[in-house]
Amino acid sequence: MLNKTVSLLSCSTRRTLSLLIFLCSSVTAYGQRTATSTIPDTSAARFNHTRTTAWLLHRKTFIESNLVVYNSHTWKKLRQKKLTAVSPHLSLNANDSLLALSAVGKIKILNAQSLKTEQVLWERTPQKLVEFDPVSPTICASATVKNVIQIRDLRNDSILLEIYGHNTPIRTLSYRPDGKYLFSLDKKGKLCVWSPAEKTQLAERDHIQGTPYWDTDGTLRIADSTSPQTPQVITLQAIPGSDLRFHHYTTPMLEVFPAPVIGYMPEAGLILGLGFTVIAQPTRSSKYYRPSLLTVSASHGFYGNQWLLAFSLSRYLKDRWYIAADLQYNIHARSFYFGTAMDADYKKKQPYISGNFLLSGGVYRLFGQQLGLGLLYDIRHNKRARFEQEIPLRLFPPFGVEGGLAAGLGAALRLDNRDNIFSPSRGAFLQLAYLRYGIADAGDYRFHEVKADLRKYFPLGNPANGRQLALQGAADLTWGGQPPFYMLPYFTGDKALRGIYRNLYTDNQVAFVQAEYRSRFNVADPRFGYTIFAGVADGSTDFIRQYIADLKVVYGIGFRQQLYPKNHLQLRMDAAWTNKGDFGFYAGLGTSF
Repeated sequence: MLNKTVSLLSCSTRRTLSLLIFLCSSVTAYGQRTATSTIPDTSAARFNHTRTTAWLLHRKTFIESNLVVYNSHTWKKLRQKKLTAVSPHLSLNANDSLLALSAVGKIKILNAQSLKTEQVLWERTPQKLVEFDPVSPTICASATVKNVIQIRDLRNDSILLEIYGHNTPIRTLSYRPDGKYLFSLDKKGKLCVWSPAEKTQLAERDHIQGTPYWDTDGTLRIADSTSPQTPQVITLQAIPGSDLRFHHYTTPMLEVFPAPVIGYMPEAGLILGLGFTVIAQPTRSSKYYRPSLLTVSASHGFYGNQWLLAFSLSRYLKDRWYIAADLQYNIHARSFYFGTAMDADYKKKQPYISGNFLLSGGVYRLFGQQLGLGLLYDIRHNKRARFEQEIPLRLFPPFGVEGGLAAGLGAALRLDNRDNIFSPSRGAFLQLAYLRYGIADAGDYRFHEVKADLRKYFPLGNPANGRQLALQGAADLTWGGQPPFYMLPYFTGDKALRGIYRNLYTDNQVAFVQAEYRSRFNVADPRFGYTIFAGVADGSTDFIRQYIADLKVVYGIGFRQQLYPKNHLQLRMDAAWTNKGDFGFYAGLGTSF
């Protein structure tokens, strides 16, 4: 057969490929064993069941490879795809429709015909090896860098089972042709045979020197180069107590991630710091994903030796209570004052320093999974504002330069049926809040405040594709007193109406609406995406009695990157412009709204 195959080829390249195909086909007839090591530039090869198509993985450089599809009868190149940092292993599924490989710790699933990426599996533990079940087209086994075997189902991106049996890196995974058993071989030559369906280990051998492979009759053999005609047969028999090595996969209930703080603000200069994000998973499954989130950070602004210590908590307690809290302590905090209402102008900015302490949040009683009624609080203390230069009296803030204590207490109603609070694709969110400052003469300021926030999310097509339209309308109204200038409502910032400096436009009452289109760059890869957004806003001393239209229109684009695997918490970077000639660039965690 070798002579016949080679004679069909007219050049050395085809002869090399034919020899590779013959060798791979021959050993595949005995199982999953390959012989590509004789071809220096080919690290893996696979064939469809009819042996009419071949997929070869050629390593070009240390990090670059080419995946090439050939017609195995004519050796005509059908298509090619460049790959970066892939492992030297390739797997074809049971119906020849999908290819699987590992790249930079992630599992990539490719369409076997077009070579387009169908799925990217970004796991909590990096993956280095993947092998399809030869019977079930969507089932595959993978090996992690922690030497754990994971049996997974691609249909819903789920891990069905974990198998613990190796202490050194696993270099080979291979299913028996009927898909019933799976063997694993590690770097030190430890061979284990598993039955995932029965959760049983069937064999374990140490210091294997030869090459294990499944024979056509399902027998596991080890080919030894010293005696290739008499391969060793591995007897399969259930090992008592081996079921303890099989575990149902559970999502870690508590995960801690470092969060470096790097940024720039005109009033603070270069900002460097470090924080930690803690994500606690819900205690029970639900169609509404409600993880708890805690962040702690300390950052330093190099303009004027500024420090910001921050703590934030969003905690769900057994579907009965929801607790939100934000704590900030600003040392030597530097800000800008631009004027208020229609007198605000970026050119009039006046820098001032005022250290402050802020504690705000609420405690909500939940009724079911959507409705919540709560008690709100907002306490802050500001030092006297020290302007860096003398300013005309007409540009001086109208109220609050002395600083002091502001203490507010009130109530709120929440309706929340978003499918995912980190990255919602459908559902709605409504919050109505009322705060009264100066109850029982507490604090130095007395006024009323009402906040309303309504958001709605519409999936565009299949929600799993990551495309949606998000809408938001919000208002912040104060009356019955005068807030200090640094507490006046504003509609701008990194999460509100982007593109305008945070407190450039302030007034006693403000309102805005905005829309945002969200999508991924590649539907198959959830890690990277983009947004296109626009909005309109305005403010007034009193919308009912004294409103004079001065609309601010904002539009912009943004980049999104998923920060942690299997958690939808995103890094957000947005650039925005306005009809007033303003420009803003923002970065932060989480969706804008």
